[in-house]
Amino acid sequence: MAKEITLTRKQLERILTLITIDDRVESVTIFETHTSGIGASHHILCHTSKIERDYEADITDVEVW
Repeated sequence: MAKEITLTRKQLERILTLITIDDRVESVTIFETHTSGIGASHHILCHTSKIERDYEADITDVEVW
């Protein structure tokens, strides 16, 4: 079953900024959590080369809560 996640323009711009700043990013995984108690939180996991470490960033747009 496919999972849909709708991102705001602000979130997409944040992702673009992160991958523009770090040219080692080869792919991005987006995931959603519901731990805040207010609304959905969105995070991205930036996958870099096999030598470098992956890193995570919070891209939650609280304006839509």
